[in-house]
Amino acid sequence: MTAVRDRPDRLVLELLHDRMLLRVVEAADALGLFERLSGPAATVDEVARDLPGDPDLVDWILETLVAAGFVLTTPSGVHAALSGPLLDLVRAGRGDDESWRGLASWTKGSAPARASMQPDYFRRAFLAGVPDSFSTKMAAVSATLVPGLLRYDWEGHRHLLDLGGGAGVIAGALCDAYPRLSATVLELPAVVDSTTRCGQASDRVRYCKGDFFVDALPSADVCLLAHVLVNLQPSDAERLLSRVAEQLPGATLVVVDPMIDAESRWQSHVMSLNAALRRVAGHHSADSYREWLAGAGYEVQTEWRLDSYSVDRCLVAAPRRQNRGSP
Repeated sequence: MTAVRDRPDRLVLELLHDRMLLRVVEAADALGLFERLSGPAATVDEVARDLPGDPDLVDWILETLVAAGFVLTTPSGVHAALSGPLLDLVRAGRGDDESWRGLASWTKGSAPARASMQPDYFRRAFLAGVPDSFSTKMAAVSATLVPGLLRYDWEGHRHLLDLGGGAGVIAGALCDAYPRLSATVLELPAVVDSTTRCGQASDRVRYCKGDFFVDALPSADVCLLAHVLVNLQPSDAERLLSRVAEQLPGATLVVVDPMIDAESRWQSHVMSLNAALRRVAGHHSADSYREWLAGAGYEVQTEWRLDSYSVDRCLVAAPRRQNRGSP
């Protein structure tokens, strides 16, 4: 928070520059730059000639991306450093602009806000169907959480239940890192049906269609809730944690979300507001998560901040009087 409190002028300039840089990345993607860089090696001038449009502008775009580290220069030519999940995240994030542009009018209570900011918004939307772009974005976001989650020692666990785990990106990465671990991803049918477009993970990951508020939870000795509770009303978050405690007695619970506390950087608040733009929900504090877990019979054993795009926090909790590993 230092930059926000002590240097607001610097923060504003950084935000403006970051926004312009994002527009450069989007323009490069629309021009086919990253696709071209995945092909035969070429110089900057050769790439500029291959792409449509003003060669000088293309050259400036390339130079900007090189300076930002999104494109690398080597003796054999230029190569894209931005690819795969990160590029998918950029592409899928374009749809967020409409929500943010309407923030002021929505705050005043205009019709679009009332239409979209409804309780249980995500669950109702997923029951109706999942756009490819959203599934791709969620897979990309999940990939950013993996390094931080690997700080936890999963060796003592044998079967993971990933509730709302989307395409199984996290479950697959954890199973790849821990050969004795298997996983079940419980997701709504429309989400499971979209996983083939997001890529299958480890062969030890099983997908189960269901609703974690309604259906019986598959057995497991560790349960993961990654970017799930942040999308729920507090009462629904408490209800889900109680269901996990009742149906998975003795299992360790790992919760990952952007959480607000006194030390939160501004990104955490922005991500919570981003979620609030899509349904009625408050900004969940880290203390709220601890209270919900305690109310469901859990005790937080360890916690840490993930070095992810949204400044997430991970809480590892066990049923009271039970202790597990640490990061």
